[in-house]
Amino acid sequence: MMFTPIRHLGARLMFVFAVGAVWAIGYLVTPFLQDTLAPEELVALRKITMLLALLCFAIVLLARAQALQWTPWQDTAFQIGAAASAVGIMYVVVDSSATSSPILYGMVSLLCVAWVAFQS
Repeated sequence: MMFTPIRHLGARLMFVFAVGAVWAIGYLVTPFLQDTLAPEELVALRKITMLLALLCFAIVLLARAQALQWTPWQDTAFQIGAAASAVGIMYVVVDSSATSSPILYGMVSLLCVAWVAFQS
């Protein structure tokens, strides 16, 4: 059974909104608000967005794994999604004052783009 977009429309919409939120907060909202808000508030905004995105990623990964009869390790899109989720968890867990925090957020953003590219 294939991962059909109509059958998993809710998961696909959650995925699109989660990736869009990660990109919008990271590359549109944060640069415009960096002079107005404190750095801690910007980090908190990114972490809240990442937590919501991770919830959506988990639902999408479960839907994809179920569609693949629970053999997701053979699917490139699932592997990229799992990597994006793992890096997202690292971003949420890492100390916000660490220099790796923006790098991890950027990595999640790029993995999301790769994940979108490999969706079929």
